Amino acid sequence: MLNKTMIGAVFLAALLLLIFFSKTIYTWNLPEVVATKPFRGTLNKLELSSGIANWTTLNTFYAAVGGTVAETLVKEGETVSAGQPILRMEYKTSDAERHLMSTENSIQKLQGDIRAAQSKLASVERALNGTETSAASSLDFDIYKAKNALQTAELSYQYGAISRTELETARNNLTALYLSCEESRDTLTRDLQTKQFELQNLLSEAESYRETIGDYEKHAIISVEYSGVIEALNVEKGKFVAENAPLFSIGVGNEFTVNCVVSLENNFIMQGDTCSLSNASHEFKGLVSRIKPSERGKTVSISVVSGEISAGETFETSFEKKSATSYTLVPNSAVNQDNDGYYLNRIKRSADILGYEYFVERLEVYIGDSDLQNTAIIQGITFFDPLVLLSDKALQAGDMVILSNAEDFFEN
Repeated sequence: MLNKTMIGAVFLAALLLLIFFSKTIYTWNLPEVVATKPFRGTLNKLELSSGIANWTTLNTFYAAVGGTVAETLVKEGETVSAGQPILRMEYKTSDAERHLMSTENSIQKLQGDIRAAQSKLASVERALNGTETSAASSLDFDIYKAKNALQTAELSYQYGAISRTELETARNNLTALYLSCEESRDTLTRDLQTKQFELQNLLSEAESYRETIGDYEKHAIISVEYSGVIEALNVEKGKFVAENAPLFSIGVGNEFTVNCVVSLENNFIMQGDTCSLSNASHEFKGLVSRIKPSERGKTVSISVVSGEISAGETFETSFEKKSATSYTLVPNSAVNQDNDGYYLNRIKRSADILGYEYFVERLEVYIGDSDLQNTAIIQGITFFDPLVLLSDKALQAGDMVILSNAEDFFEN
């Protein structure tokens, strides 16, 4: 017969086997997780976008006078040198020439009228000043006669040959002539001023027509003032171009601006930062010259200096920067979110008679900035226990789990 010791050993062994198999069956459906630990480090910020290169200095030429394009001498995209002809223009000069001739005729006639008015005014002034004593003009003759009549009347009155009334009549006749002369002088002066004002207007008008005709000759051939690339040709042969209408635009120098759009939440790109630009043909470094909010995000203007690229080229842009501050970081996949906020699943261990069990504990946290790989934890972590990085099943606080990389965090 078996003794009690042997019976007890068999019973204990059977119990252990039962516990082992029951635990194996229990853990068969447990979530299997991979753990990680928080660490200190910096964020590597990265944002990709794309943009088209345009001239930083783009000058547009406008028509000085209206005319018809007789010939275009260049094509869009062509490199031109300073002084090179771009357009040949034709202008309707007959109208300006006809107006100029009519104006010059009016000037000649008006100048004759002014000379005649000046002669009349001088005659009246001489008559009023008494500088002429002979019958040089009808007005002078009338005054001359009136003066003699008054002198005769004054002598006759002294000898009693005429009455005082006759004397006053002779004096009034002379006074009336002087008054008439003064009125004529004033009228002639006003008329002369009006004619001189009209003459100045006609002279200005004639000068304007001469300048227009000169402009037609000056702008028969339109050339560029400096070297560059014809970015846009706004006219074509046979088309009329109004005054001040755009003729063509020329890109100058080797500085280009690439505008691209980044997310509105992007706060790490700053004016003065360096970024990378590339396409199938080129790879350059650019300088962020301006950041401006737009409807789609933030428009970033990048300045590129190169003699190899052309306006219209598309570039992929890459903005990359390390954070200046060191944070407590966890991989992005370790961060969870629900209606209560952000949280991490911390892994805890407990011991039993067959080994160790692992379960998850919810850890409320506040997050900060992040990059493509990691997230900064601002508040909530005061330790460096393992956290759930990946799980093959959904987890809840208190769930038992199988920790596939337990040896990385716990001693056996």
